[in-house]
Amino acid sequence: MMLKTSIEELIRGEIETVRARRIILDQLEGGLKTGAELREKITTDTKAQLVLKGASKREIAKVEITSPKLYHNTKRLEELGIIVSWKQSQFRLFELEPKAIHPVRRALEIAKPLLYVTSLSRPEDQRPFVQWLTNNPYFNPKKLL
Repeated sequence: MMLKTSIEELIRGEIETVRARRIILDQLEGGLKTGAELREKITTDTKAQLVLKGASKREIAKVEITSPKLYHNTKRLEELGIIVSWKQSQFRLFELEPKAIHPVRRALEIAKPLLYVTSLSRPEDQRPFVQWLTNNPYFNPKKLL
């Protein structure tokens, strides 16, 4: 019997084994990015890692993240259903798969505030939320500011 791994465990496995995938997911958590932007961030991170290891300036200058390396890492994340990509004009755009946004944030330990959106045209959406706010002893509106 095989145990099904959760998407969060899958993401953790990917970011722990391949640093470039961690950078890709971290960048995409902030929103839509092009391949060139991702390649630049991976290059910057790789150079920073070499600086920490005490590499020479010549070694650091030689660092270049090629398109095949980016393609290999993004393709793997796409196959796992973590990111999506599409071609727009001459650029390839990358974005997190909507169902993977929260697992990626948990895996990367990124905390985001919760947001509740409603409208005056649909007051039935607001009532349960307002009811919860008024009955919740732990809710403090001063913490919102």
